[in-house]
Amino acid sequence: MKAQAEQLAKMSDTLESSGFSRPQSNAVIESVALAMETFAVTPEILDARIDGLRDELNARFAAQDAEIETLGKSVVRIEDKVDRFGARMSAIEQSMFEFQQRMIEFQRSTIRYMLAFLVLMLGAVVGMFGTFLTQLFIMQ
Repeated sequence: MKAQAEQLAKMSDTLESSGFSRPQSNAVIESVALAMETFAVTPEILDARIDGLRDELNARFAAQDAEIETLGKSVVRIEDKVDRFGARMSAIEQSMFEFQQRMIEFQRSTIRYMLAFLVLMLGAVVGMFGTFLTQLFIMQ
């Protein structure tokens, strides 16, 4: 009985240090004491069950930690892929900008050539008109 009282006192201290209020802690302790009396549960059985639950929780936490670590590695790989994709997009944007500059230069040179051709054609028309006038004056 003394061991049971010590066990319940330890439980009460543990509950209160975990953030339970005094009334909440007392209610839990009363429930545990009632269960111990009703089901003839000894402190050793409770300790074993608590240890088993603690081990189970630790195993779950370890599995979750491993899963989190795996997900973290996946996130790092995805971030690397995103960075490489960003670098590729930057290179494509640079290429597009260079292509656009070349097209603008091509348009400018095309306009220059067209103007030169028009001047040449105008010169040819003026020359032909001059020749026509010359022929007209000579024939008179």
